[in-house]
Amino acid sequence: MDYWEQLHHLSLYSLQRSRDRCLVIYVWKTLEKLVPDVGFQVNHHPRKGQLCYIRRTQATTYKVATVVYHSFTRNGAHLFNAVPKAIREMTGVFNDSFKHQLDRWLASVNDKPPNAQLHQHQRQIFGGGGRANVLQHSYVR
Repeated sequence: MDYWEQLHHLSLYSLQRSRDRCLVIYVWKTLEKLVPDVGFQVNHHPRKGQLCYIRRTQATTYKVATVVYHSFTRNGAHLFNAVPKAIREMTGVFNDSFKHQLDRWLASVNDKPPNAQLHQHQRQIFGGGGRANVLQHSYVR
């Protein structure tokens, strides 16, 4: 069995998906005031529901821009906004309830990147693969 079949057989997430799940849970805990706030702003849109934003910062160098691009606040907000409205709107519930709903949704999202049998350098040569296995690009609202 390859890596993806083993994960499916053991009912586990890939490393990337597990990291994404933890980020979404931490952002939700931040919005519920269960952990210290790191600078998220919440806007309640009438159609889209609760959305998480961060203040835009002007990067003076490429190094700063890279750090901001890969920061927890930016990626956490994007991942949280990729979750369906019904899950984002859960407030005043226990952690386990939120995690259970999140896991039910994650089970419906493909965890295997396209062309998983190809190595990274082969995907670059042959094309395909795209933004492989990134949650915020896997789900189209």
